[in-house]
Amino acid sequence: MRKALIGKMSFVGPRPDVPGYADTHVGGEDRDVLKLRTGITGPATLKYRLEDEMISALIEAAKGFRAHHIQLTSNPRRVAANRLYQAMGFERYETNCYKLEIAGPGPR
Repeated sequence: MRKALIGKMSFVGPRPDVPGYADTHVGGEDRDVLKLRTGITGPATLKYRLEDEMISALIEAAKGFRAHHIQLTSNPRRVAANRLYQAMGFERYETNCYKLEIAGPGPR
């Protein structure tokens, strides 16, 4: 917090790069984010702070509609969200789509 108070870091800004991550996963204009002052917390952390509750509500709503499964897509760079989806039981596909079976197979 001291760094934020003296202006070397923002309170909200991009999280510091994990050594080697941007070199292998970020290219082109996306690298511009590395020029910004890092933050104690990131904008995505604030924006998606209730994501687990939103996904849980989505699952319950889908059950109410007697859906058989839910599919969602996540940006591969959203590491925390991707971990959350897997922890909630979603199966990850190579395309970074996730599928959660919520009802047994059968007629619709």
